[in-house]
Amino acid sequence: MATSDLEFGAGDSLCHSVQFLLDCKEKGRKLGNNSLASIFMVPRVCRDHSPSSFNPRVVSIGPLHRQDKNLQEFEVQKTTYLHHLLDLSGCNPQKTLQECVHKVSRKIKLVKACYAESMIYNDEELVRMMVIDACFILDFIHLLSEDDGPFPPLHDIPTGSRTHPKRHVTMDLDRAGVNFMPNEDANWAMAMKLELPRFSCFAWFWCKPTLRMPKVTLNDDSEPVLRNLIIYEQSSLVPNYVTSYVCAMDMLIDTPDDVAKLVKSGVIANKLCSNEKAVNMINSVCKDVALLEFFYHQEWQELDVYYNSYWPNAAAGLKRTYFSSPWNMIALFAGIVLFVLTVVQTIFTIKAANPMIVIKH
Repeated sequence: MATSDLEFGAGDSLCHSVQFLLDCKEKGRKLGNNSLASIFMVPRVCRDHSPSSFNPRVVSIGPLHRQDKNLQEFEVQKTTYLHHLLDLSGCNPQKTLQECVHKVSRKIKLVKACYAESMIYNDEELVRMMVIDACFILDFIHLLSEDDGPFPPLHDIPTGSRTHPKRHVTMDLDRAGVNFMPNEDANWAMAMKLELPRFSCFAWFWCKPTLRMPKVTLNDDSEPVLRNLIIYEQSSLVPNYVTSYVCAMDMLIDTPDDVAKLVKSGVIANKLCSNEKAVNMINSVCKDVALLEFFYHQEWQELDVYYNSYWPNAAAGLKRTYFSSPWNMIALFAGIVLFVLTVVQTIFTIKAANPMIVIKH
């Protein structure tokens, strides 16, 4: 009797284990269906570098941070943006909202599928939330800048390379003769362009190459904005445009002198308290980030070829050795003076030892 009960219990446990494994297959299918989710919480390995960069401080968009009590006060303000946008449209507000609610309702399943986290709101609440937040974003962008054109189409943006770039920092390039200037590209706001002299063999003597770069303002909001954009690119099926730009800046900037040079060149407007803080911010943003596509590969390759040519490399070495600091310059000047005095002393010593020698001037 006891043996029969034991065997029955073991068989029952076996059935439960088999059913559990079968259920795992169904859960795996659900996970596969959610693989296109594009809105999610930031992984802890990235969040730990700067937790405050990923938590909204004023306003929440969508359901993820909606329950944060610190953000509840702004929810009422969103309706102000909503009605301001409706007034700007010049259309019947009721009819416009009906169309918005209808279109969002038809797409609500697709909207829910975009979120990796489980949804705690019902469809009606989520539709209302999407309409209000979308109108808030549109009106907020309109208020920020009414003259900005549309974003460039993807086919106008040059493709990149998966080759990891080399690190020739700003001051090294400056010593080699490279100039830095702001770049204004109508097709791609983040474009970098290297302008090389027509006769490259005489480049260092006659005219220097110029690296044109996007002008960027660094302030207290720059780090969270850049971190969130990088995480979005790393976790979604979109090109790594922002990641490439920040990694390029990370390779160009290593010391406060590099930031100072780019500020003087008009490439960076530093609103932070110091150049050192700008260095720390830029160098930390790309930590633990995989650079799958570098969209400035051609420019970096041309810079590498130029920097490693004879005259630019020699000039950079001399400036780095003798002109990198006031003390080095003083030591060089003292060495030249000492050499001249030694030569003069040698001449007078020889003349004193041989009075018959006449030195013609």
